[in-house]
Amino acid sequence: MELIQQVPELSACLAADEAIDHEHPLVRDTVADLRSNTTDAYAYAAAAYAFVRDAIPHSADSGDMRVAWRAFDVLATRNGICHSKSHALAALLRAAGIPTALCCQGLGDENGDPGTCTG
Repeated sequence: MELIQQVPELSACLAADEAIDHEHPLVRDTVADLRSNTTDAYAYAAAAYAFVRDAIPHSADSGDMRVAWRAFDVLATRNGICHSKSHALAALLRAAGIPTALCCQGLGDENGDPGTCTG
């Protein structure tokens, strides 16, 4: 697998955008809560990961089929699919000053050629 970085500047890994809306007050409040129980960036990152993993169930597992995608919405509804939970974790990390990028995997056919989505 080859990783292709679309934006090489580190600042891109700290930026807020429509999905990773880490400037939202709920995101900031969640960061403050998580940070109050940690001593350094490593402990905070582990706590943020555990929070998203344990406190926000996957929609299919919870039976709640709403599809939140913005980090704020994921935290507010405590619900999300895999990429939504990734947005929430990235927002929690970026808001704490921890550079965070997302990596998406492209699927291909048996020859490695890009596949097509059928639904």
